[in-house]
Amino acid sequence: MSGSHSLVIAVACYEPFEPVWLGFAASRLVQEKRGSQTATGRTAHVGSNPTPDAVFLSQNVLTIGSKNSSMEEPKIYFAASIRGGREHVETYGKLVDHLKEFGNVLTEHVGDRNVEEEEDPNTDREIFERDIDWLVDADMVVAEVTTPSLGVGFEISKAVEEDIPVLCLFRPGGKNLSAMINGCPDVEVFRYNTVEDALEATESFVRKHTS
Repeated sequence: MSGSHSLVIAVACYEPFEPVWLGFAASRLVQEKRGSQTATGRTAHVGSNPTPDAVFLSQNVLTIGSKNSSMEEPKIYFAASIRGGREHVETYGKLVDHLKEFGNVLTEHVGDRNVEEEEDPNTDREIFERDIDWLVDADMVVAEVTTPSLGVGFEISKAVEEDIPVLCLFRPGGKNLSAMINGCPDVEVFRYNTVEDALEATESFVRKHTS
C-alpha cells in the first residue's frame, strides 16, 4: 500500500433537495483526531557481536499504529443509500462482490437485500459509531451515489477530511448529481451506463491506490 487510508464510494444527491450536500456539510461539525505511534528498533548483542536481525532493527524505524501496511490487503469502505432508497441494491451487491476480490470490504452488508432488517437491533448511535470507526480505518472509499443519501454525503465529507481516496459512481438518466460532490477536487467521480463499466472503474481505482 502506498497510502495509509481506505477507499470510499458514495451516492450523490439531486436538486432542489440535496441530502448528500446536507450530509457533506453536517460532517464538518464532527471532528476527530487520530495519531500514530512509532517504535525504533534497538540492537541486541550476543557476546560482542550483534545478531543480523538486531542490526536490521537498529537501522530501521518500525511504524506501528498506522492504518495499513504493505503486507495487508486494502480495507475498502463501500457507501450507498440504505434508508434513502434501495432501488439499486442489485448494483450495490455486484460492486461489493467485485471489491472483495481486491481487498477487505468493511461494509459488505450495504449490498445485502436485507440490510435494514439486519440493522434493526442496533440503535442509530451504535450504527454511527461503528461506521465511523470503519471509515477512518479504511484505505479507500467507493460510493454509489445515484440514489441521494444524507448518510453517504456525510461519509464522503468525513473521508475527504481524513485524506482518504474517494470514488463516487453515478448513473445518469434521472436525478442530477450534487455540485458539492461533482465539484469537490478531492473526490473522483465516474459516470457509468452499465454495471460492467462501474466494475471496471472500481477495479482501476483500487489498483491505483494499492500500487
